[in-house]
Amino acid sequence: MTKQSPEMYPSAAIYSGPLAEPISSSDRNAHQFRTVIKEVCKNVGVNFAGYYTIVEWGCGMECGEMAMVDRRSGRVHLADIPNAISGFYGLRYSKDSRLLIVNAYLLDPYDGYYALGWSAPAAYVWNEKHQRFDLVEKVKD
Repeated sequence: MTKQSPEMYPSAAIYSGPLAEPISSSDRNAHQFRTVIKEVCKNVGVNFAGYYTIVEWGCGMECGEMAMVDRRSGRVHLADIPNAISGFYGLRYSKDSRLLIVNAYLLDPYDGYYALGWSAPAAYVWNEKHQRFDLVEKVKD
């Protein structure tokens, strides 16, 4: 269980202007995933921290990868997001908060099953000033 909640890290007002297309050249790894990033952004609006779209896709068996697109400018963040391209097990986030829970599915109890333990859940907060995620809690098993 995490001690963090979305209300602890509110975002600025929710952006409601025109949504910028993702610019895959803005991140050194984004070109590898440009098709999925572009396709998701066509159908998903702002869903994180007031003006970002988090794009999720599968990376194989029971894991996911992600990118984050600034919908005002089109800038893509991928290379510096924790576990973004090395895989994670579920995310939790909301459009009115800067909180991102990585490996969130490991927080849910599943009777009769156990987590593989390859990565613990962790809570990060988007730091707009420094354009990075700051770790605020690593959840212990």
